[in-house]
Amino acid sequence: MKLRILIIGLTAAQNHALSTELMALAQNDNISISTAPSATPLHITRNYPDLLIAPLNGENLSLARRMAERAPRLHVFMLHHPATPMSEIAALRQLGWGVASNDLGYTRLAYKAGAMLGLCPEEPDGGSDGDMRPAATMGDLQILLDVLRRQTKAQLVLYTDQIGNVITNRGDSDEIDMTSISSLISGSFANSIELGRMLKDPDTRHLTVLEGKHFDIYATNVGKNRLITLIFPKAFVEPKLGFVWLQLRRAAIQLSQMRIVEGNLGEMMAAELSSSLDSEFDRLFSDNLHDASVDT
Repeated sequence: MKLRILIIGLTAAQNHALSTELMALAQNDNISISTAPSATPLHITRNYPDLLIAPLNGENLSLARRMAERAPRLHVFMLHHPATPMSEIAALRQLGWGVASNDLGYTRLAYKAGAMLGLCPEEPDGGSDGDMRPAATMGDLQILLDVLRRQTKAQLVLYTDQIGNVITNRGDSDEIDMTSISSLISGSFANSIELGRMLKDPDTRHLTVLEGKHFDIYATNVGKNRLITLIFPKAFVEPKLGFVWLQLRRAAIQLSQMRIVEGNLGEMMAAELSSSLDSEFDRLFSDNLHDASVDT
């Protein structure tokens, strides 16, 4: 019997990446995957899917509840923002629904979805290595972003998940549509990850550079599930590509080694990053550091 999966509310690139992972897990199992940009145009029929995958929002919740009432055997898998309250997540789990943070990465999300249909275990072999990384708080992360903004003299630093949800930002966001910018950049990031898979290079470093009339934008990935974006107003700053990329890349590497936890762990990691950045610049640029710096 063919298992039917319906994915709604993701971009075309995200649909492709998640569908590819699901098909790889299915192997010889007969599954079909359908996608829709949102719940709005869907018309509920008698041919319900076996699994519904959707971002957690009011529209998708309403659709999932209606479908679950008509198809009791339907599995529902909601992808929530990392900042979603635990009480809301617990309420969904009490309904028997699957719930996972949307920043887990496509492979782990596919395993969790596949496990609901009995296709695979809930985690890939070896599980998650996240617990092996040094712990840091959201405050530590924000301090690291402040260091990066100070070094590059950017107006704004965005830290987002792989589908464009803003986790935190530092700097002046006036007259900047953070949501739209992060969403558009995440779309190109998803394509880059897929290209890396095709080239058998899953650790591809993705760099987006936009040089505009009013703003320059630089973005790179932090591991497989995060993005850092720097925004520079052309009226005040003319960033140098090599200088900004060096700092952006090193900050991304540092951030990819962090495991965000609750609590207050201090500012040690931020101090280490600031020191390592300054030392690296001194080594690389020495007497030419002034010429390579960002003009103001």
